[in-house]
Amino acid sequence: MFAQCQCTLLKTRSRNPDIFVVTVVLRIDLDPYGPIGPGKIRLLKLIDEAGSISAAGRKLDMSYRRAWILVEELNRCFRESVVTYRS
Repeated sequence: MFAQCQCTLLKTRSRNPDIFVVTVVLRIDLDPYGPIGPGKIRLLKLIDEAGSISAAGRKLDMSYRRAWILVEELNRCFRESVVTYRS
């Protein structure tokens, strides 16, 4: 497996005009499985908090199907599933 990492620095002004805020955005491409970036990580955090894919998807204004597809992509990236399903 080949992994490629992309880091982006975002510089914005804070409420104080003399201070800049720097945000680091990290995206990892796990070829051929695709990228893992802040959106998928946010989805995982919300699934953990809410306890369900559908609730996490709603919080992100995302359909259940879209959230489920992203979870499946994440599960294919690793040896063990990052999200397990309850029956």
